[in-house]
Amino acid sequence: MIEALIKHLGQHKSIAILGFGREGKSAFYFVQKHLPGHKICIADAHENAFDQLEKTSFVHTQSGKAYLQGIEHYDLIIKSPGVQLSNAHRELFGSKLSSLTALFMQFFHKQCIGITGTKGKSTTSSLIHSILQEAGRDSILAGNIGKPIFNCIGSISKKSVVVYELSAHQLELCRHSPHIAILLNLFEEHLDYFGSTKAYHDAKCNIFRFQDARDHLLLPEELKNIKNVPALQHIINANANAAPAFTSDELKLPGKHNFLNALFAAKAASLLHIDAKKITESIKSFRGLAHRLEYLGTYKGIKFYNDSISTVPEASIAALQALPETHSLILGGFDRGINYQALADFLPKSRVKKIYCMGEAGKRMMQLFQCNLPETISVHWLETLDEIVQHIFSKSPEDALCLLSPAAASYDRYKNFEERGSDFQSMILKYSNNESK
Repeated sequence: MIEALIKHLGQHKSIAILGFGREGKSAFYFVQKHLPGHKICIADAHENAFDQLEKTSFVHTQSGKAYLQGIEHYDLIIKSPGVQLSNAHRELFGSKLSSLTALFMQFFHKQCIGITGTKGKSTTSSLIHSILQEAGRDSILAGNIGKPIFNCIGSISKKSVVVYELSAHQLELCRHSPHIAILLNLFEEHLDYFGSTKAYHDAKCNIFRFQDARDHLLLPEELKNIKNVPALQHIINANANAAPAFTSDELKLPGKHNFLNALFAAKAASLLHIDAKKITESIKSFRGLAHRLEYLGTYKGIKFYNDSISTVPEASIAALQALPETHSLILGGFDRGINYQALADFLPKSRVKKIYCMGEAGKRMMQLFQCNLPETISVHWLETLDEIVQHIFSKSPEDALCLLSPAAASYDRYKNFEERGSDFQSMILKYSNNESK
């Protein structure tokens, strides 16, 4: 299929690449390798985006405020997920507008397991990949988990299964859906990009919108009546079938949400005829990923958990349900206008005693909490994660559990949630003086 993809790209005499981040670079180097001498324009809003790029006479770059000027004259426009376009530009670019995911799905969707949802994508994708690998299958893990799909195309054979973690940004331009589609959940998220919950959900639904009766869709019971779900026989409620051969207590992944992730992974693997015993063994041995309810250790008698991945209130609620003994909860960060009422309603039912807020999202949460929380829960606002960790070490009782589960994005201070989680771990080590108990 790679030959068909290259032929398709070659039919466009000129190609524009919007955004020169991870996916933009992947698109550029793929085109440059397989279509040498092809006319390429790379456009990025950042002035220094091309400092490390070796320029040739075939490659034109443009940056700054007018980086999109003239792009409509190119035959194919490959947009990176993080590039936000106005409606006017979308209309101007029209059918020329595409993405790495859209191009990949056009030619490889029959070999693909696609996983999306507001939360749980990386864990479920990694678990499916682990099951397939341990069963001896040729499995390739790519997508939103950190590896651009075009970096993997050269490794895909006819027997390969591509486990593709998909964000709404990657799905929004797709016109083909994966053979096995998994929609884990849908919450309010990424309003700063999509503008509305409806637009965000519509993008997510592209994971199944173009399936046919030969394909499979896995989704939870509560999403069966969601608008856009087709009335096809291939819809499978992953947690309503025969009882699994494992229990939540047997998993190394804490929380009901992770048990459901494991159910989805098991069902996807069974659709590929993986032996049930091997599926169960792989699931029971899977240890999870960093920054997702990750136990960092006990320092000066305080247990620390890093759940920096949680950027919506529903994820933080799930984390508190998985760790009900949480004493100190760290919330806040970049404010995208998400509704935090569900979290405010849940906290009085929890055992949390102290809440530490940071960032603009934290300020807004504090205002909401003042009207909802009992006097038994104290709320503090501090400027940085460093200050919060220092305060926790000085004010927390012995055997307390501290959970970073921010319910907000990290972009006010950090490049991503991974950097925030790593900083949290560094602060813990700093204030514990590397003395653990």
